[in-house]
Formats: sequence, structure tokens, C-alpha cells
Amino acid sequence: MHVKLNFIGIRIVKRVLLSFFRIFTLKMNQIKSSKITVEALLKDISRQFFNADITFAHGTDNAVDEAAYLIFGYLHLDHDSAEKTYKKIVSNHDIEIIKSMALKRINSQLPMAYILKQSWFAGLEFFVDQRVLIPRSPIAELINNKFEPWINIENKQRALDLGTGSGCIAIALAKNFSNLHVDAIDYSVDAIDVATINVKQHSLEERVKIIESNFFDALSANKEHYQYDLIISNPPYVDKDDISVHNGKLSSLSDTSSTVYTATFTPAADGAATID
Repeated sequence: MHVKLNFIGIRIVKRVLLSFFRIFTLKMNQIKSSKITVEALLKDISRQFFNADITFAHGTDNAVDEAAYLIFGYLHLDHDSAEKTYKKIVSNHDIEIIKSMALKRINSQLPMAYILKQSWFAGLEFFVDQRVLIPRSPIAELINNKFEPWINIENKQRALDLGTGSGCIAIALAKNFSNLHVDAIDYSVDAIDVATINVKQHSLEERVKIIESNFFDALSANKEHYQYDLIISNPPYVDKDDISVHNGKLSSLSDTSSTVYTATFTPAADGAATID
């Protein structure tokens, strides 16, 4: 009798375990089938951007590129191996964050660079937020082309970046030309803070000096020290009237004015210049 009951008990246990295994397998298959790849997420976010009334700029001009900027930027993916990257599975946690960022992009009209707090200039990554303008300038092309045919940058030693903002130009100069020491000037304390973050991020504290100054004001007292082989600048060029005409579409631009700054440069014998 006991043997028969034990046999029946074993059969019941086996059936329960088998049912549990089938349910577990079904759930795992459902989870596996519900996994979202980078490619699928890219299509989803692209559709959202395409259907929304957002302005594309800062390196993108369409919904697909804007979605790629968000997804590849947040996940730190490599654009050079995009075909392989598209097949990667995105975690549910990352999907939630990316979708919330996409929604913020649509509702706030903030540029993607400010949402990601990430931008690129001359092939280098920079921290940015609304305290500075988003790096974009043809000066990056000049740097990448070594300023040819205009100057021989390889034999220069000191450079000045006027209105440095995020510090992108000064840092790109130092990164590309190991012979250069660069002073980076801005009168905005907020910009100075962001530029300092980027200088530390690129480990250039020894070769890029951040200076708080309204153009040359802080330099004039020591003209002999502040001599430069190269002075470069990409100041804000959108004034208050232009911003108001665009009804805020040019959001988060710095509060620029129409003030014209002038300075006199005295050539030195070696081709450098001092500030008068």
C-alpha cells in the first residue's frame, strides 16, 4: 500500500515539475521574443520624431539621424560598426530612459545635445549644457586640415581662443597639436565652469589655461606674457532680435549683444603679436 502511494506521489510530483518547466520555457520564450534591438528602437524613435513638430539642427536634418544621435549617444555605441550594432539588444531600463529623453526632445524643443549633455567637435566629445552654445563651427575643419595653406601650425607655440564657451576650440587645438599651449578666454562664469569640465575630461590642465576675461581686459596688464602665434575666435553671432524673430526656435543661445570690440595688435619680430 505504501509503495503504491509513493509511486502515485512521484507521478504527481513529476507532472507538477513538468508543468512548471513548460510554463517557465514559455515565459522565457516570450521574454526572448520581446527583446528590442537597437534597430527596432531606432525605427520607433524615428517615427516619433517624424510625427512631431521639432526642428532639426546641430548636425542632424531628419528624424532618423536625430534618433540615432539619441540612441548611439546615450548607449555610447560605435557608428563605424553600425550594421553589427543594430543587432544589439537594449535593456528595458535603457529603453525607458531613451524613450523619456525622446519625449523631452519633442515636448521641450531642447536640442538633443543639451538633453544628452554631449556634443562633438573636431572628432572629440564634449560635455555641454544650457550654459554654453552647442559646438559647431567650420574652425573644426581648419583644425583637422592643420590650417593649411594659411599657416604652419607645427612651429607655433602659443594660441588664444577668444570666447571659448565650452572650450571645444582650445581643446581641439591642444589635442591636435602637441606643440601648442592654449589660453581660453570667456567673460561668462558659467562658460568658464563648462570649459573647465571639458579641459579636465581631456586631461589638458597643463596645456589649456582657462581665463575669465571680457576679451583682452585681463591680459592687458601683462602684455609681455600674453603673446600669441595664433588668435582664433568663434563668438556668438545671433543677437536678441534674431532670437525673438524665431520665437524661441533658437533656444538656449547665449545673451549676446551688438557690441563691437576692437584691439590693436603689434607684430613682433618673430611673427607673434602683442595686445595694445
